[in-house]
Amino acid sequence: MGIDDNISKRIDVLIKEYEQCANDLCLEEVMMDTALSRRLEKRMKEIAPIKTQYENYLALLKKYNETKSILSIKNNDFLELDRDIKIMIEELTKSVLMLDAETEKATIEIIHPSNQSNKLSLDILSGYQNYCNKNQYEIAKSNQSENCYKLEVIGKNCFKQFVGENGYHNTDGCSVFVLVYPTISKSVASFDDKDIKIDVYRSNGAGGQNVNKVSTAIRMTHLPTNIVVTCQDERSQFQNRQRAYVNLREKVNKYFDNNYEKELQKSKKKYTNKSVVKKYDYNNMTITNVSTKQNISLQDFVDGNKL
Repeated sequence: MGIDDNISKRIDVLIKEYEQCANDLCLEEVMMDTALSRRLEKRMKEIAPIKTQYENYLALLKKYNETKSILSIKNNDFLELDRDIKIMIEELTKSVLMLDAETEKATIEIIHPSNQSNKLSLDILSGYQNYCNKNQYEIAKSNQSENCYKLEVIGKNCFKQFVGENGYHNTDGCSVFVLVYPTISKSVASFDDKDIKIDVYRSNGAGGQNVNKVSTAIRMTHLPTNIVVTCQDERSQFQNRQRAYVNLREKVNKYFDNNYEKELQKSKKKYTNKSVVKKYDYNNMTITNVSTKQNISLQDFVDGNKL
C-alpha cells in the first residue's frame, strides 16, 4: 500500500517549494518587496493543504504499520484503518493533480519590427509586467532580443488571462505584434545505465595490430530514442567507449532539440492571430478593444490595473 511513485515525487517537490517559500519570506530583501511576498504567501497557501494531507497520511500509515503486527488482518479496526488510508491516498492524489492542472505557464512575445514602435512595445511590456505583479502571477523569465521582448509567466489560469492579447496592437504609424502561447517545456534526455545498451564487437577498420584480434569496437544504443552510434577508430575498447558516449550524447541531445523546436513552432502557429486586436490613442490616452469596441484608460493598462 502506498502512493504512486510519480505523485510521491511531486509531493516531495511541493513540500520543498513550501519550505523554500517560508525561508525566503524571512529574508529582508523579500520582506521589502510587497509583490514578491504576496506571491510567496499565495503559493504557500496553495501548497499548505497538500502538506497537511501528506503529514496526516504519514501518521496514519505509521499507525497502520504498528497495528499490522498486533491485530489480525480480519479485525474490523484494522480493515477500517486500511480503508481510511486508501481513501486518503485517493484524496491526496486528486489534490496534487488539481493543483498542477490549475498552474499554467504562458510565454508572451512582444514583437516590434522597428525602433519606431519601441515606445508602444515598452508600454505593452510595462502593462503586462505590472498586471502580473498585481495579480500574483510569477514572471519566471524575462529577456529581450533586438526586436522582441519575451516573458514567461506562471500562475493559475495565466494563459487564459493573456491569450486574448494575441494579435496586432496598433497606434498611429506603429504596429506591435503580440504572441501568447502555452510554454513548451524542453525535455531532458536521460543517460542512466538503464537507458544505454552497449555491444562490443571486433573492429573491421584501422587501429593497428589489435584490430580483428580482440573486441574493441563499440555499438551504443540509447534505448528511449533507439538512437545508435558506433565507434571503432581507437585502439582500445575504453577509448572507443568514451568516444561513442560523447557522440551518443550529442546525437540524442540534437534529437531532443529538434523535437522541442517542432513543438514550439507548432504551438506558435496554433495561437498566431493576424488581426488587429487593440488600437492605442496616445492623444486621448485610451485603448480600444477592436472586437468589443470598449475603451480603457491607457494609464490604467500601463499601471497593470486592466488588460
